[in-house]
Amino acid sequence: MISPQCVLMCLQTLDGLPNCVFDASGPMLQYSMQARAGGFFAKLAELSAVGALTGSATSILASAGEEFFCLHACRVFVQAWVDWQGW
Repeated sequence: MISPQCVLMCLQTLDGLPNCVFDASGPMLQYSMQARAGGFFAKLAELSAVGALTGSATSILASAGEEFFCLHACRVFVQAWVDWQGW
């Protein structure tokens, strides 16, 4: 289990990074090249995780929809066949 101090330290470290690599340094915040590189990789990881979750959800929904469509199409075809045969 991760200790609360470790989580707090990680959050404080991420707060010190720029949100965008091109954020301007101001009088209260001075960004070094290491901070900008860290901000770039933190944003890269964040957006990659969002993309992976979105892609997974889309894939799951698409496969569920495809299965539903195939079952519905088979039922319609069988019903049409039965009606045509006059059973």
